[in-house]
Amino acid sequence: MTRVIRGMTGLLLVATVAACNNDPGVDLSGDPTQIQATPQVMIINQGATEQLLLRLTDDANFSVPAAPYTISDVGPGLTVTFDDTYRPDYTTGVLTPREFQSQHRYTVTATQAVGTSFKVSNGGISQVITVKVIPSSIPASLGASTVAPGQSTTLTAGSGFSFGEEATFTWNAGGTLEIPALVLDRAADGSSVTLVPPSGANGAPAIAGAIASYLPTIALAALPGTETLDQPQVFTDNQAAGSAVAVNATGPTYLVTGGAFGGTDTDGFGGNLRWVRLNWPGGTKTVSVGWTDTGGDIDWGIYVGGTLNLQAYKGTGANPEVLSVTLPAGVYDMAIADFGNHGPQPQLSIVIE
Repeated sequence: MTRVIRGMTGLLLVATVAACNNDPGVDLSGDPTQIQATPQVMIINQGATEQLLLRLTDDANFSVPAAPYTISDVGPGLTVTFDDTYRPDYTTGVLTPREFQSQHRYTVTATQAVGTSFKVSNGGISQVITVKVIPSSIPASLGASTVAPGQSTTLTAGSGFSFGEEATFTWNAGGTLEIPALVLDRAADGSSVTLVPPSGANGAPAIAGAIASYLPTIALAALPGTETLDQPQVFTDNQAAGSAVAVNATGPTYLVTGGAFGGTDTDGFGGNLRWVRLNWPGGTKTVSVGWTDTGGDIDWGIYVGGTLNLQAYKGTGANPEVLSVTLPAGVYDMAIADFGNHGPQPQLSIVIE
């Protein structure tokens, strides 16, 4: 019986040691062969702080007690600080930093949007810790700080950034209403886009789907751009209340808007209205009114400015509603009628070309 018990005791001892060889709290002697870092690649939001755990291990993966690490080759915008509050000694009843221990903790703060690194060294071994910083904004320059209603502009990504194929650019356009710009063209390398800001675009756009060169597989969530735009709101709830949009004599004119339609019905038009005043150059233009959802119905009509003298009307239930319109040069009021089933904020795209 004694022989059996001794055999079981030996097996239990082996099992216990094997179970502990990967425990960072176990201090076992041995020559260190590697540094184990958790995490191995740090992803940090710009301006934020994350924690890094480091431990030395031998060739059997046992933890090797060590003094704090040497930190070197710290990249731009990084601060790496030893955390002496991690696993303190409390044997005397007072929390005291423990210098030699199997695992140490470091605090890493990132202030620049970069892909960078730093080196950790201990026991004659070094390892490079990769750090990738999620930016707090997207550097991007607008072609102009003001864009005339109906006109397009270019937004160029800053150095090290590009716009993904599905990138969107959303502005505050009056109050808290967020409306995406109409993207007309995108450079093949994503370095710039040609877009039409929504009417009333104010401030910096929220850019979603930008890509940082050091994060090539990650399309970034919506982040603010770094340049602002100030564009007047030309759509109104009341006829003739807004400033006129100059319709291009050659080339297209684009208008983007959104939000609930608040204007009352006029001349039996049949829906809640939104108005925009047009300075027509004379001649024939194709007018197209489209909207983003599929459940609603929008009609539109063009009146002689300040009157209920209807010149053109389109309301077939199609999306977009498209009509060729011939008018002499002059000022006209365009009414867009919402017949419901859109939800609270239908988005419109109007093209006159």
